Amino acid sequence: NGRTDTDPTANWYEGEIGFFDGYIIPLATKLKECGVFGNAGDEYLGNALRNKVEWIEKGKAIVAEFETKIKNKTFNVIN
Repeated sequence: NGRTDTDPTANWYEGEIGFFDGYIIPLATKLKECGVFGNAGDEYLGNALRNKVEWIEKGKAIVAEFETKIKNKTFNVIN
């Protein structure tokens, strides 16, 4: 039915940081180092690092907002 017994919000904030550290930032670093996208590689890495900082600053509030919307059933589901 697409449902899980575990609450996905429990580790969402930390999981996103791990995703940045384990996947996004290493990928952006490799793109920069290989030079296949020219100067855009610098931009990709910079954006990844800034997005991580933004998530660290705002992520807990975002997760809390989604939790509230889910509990109050005030969210929109797009099929």
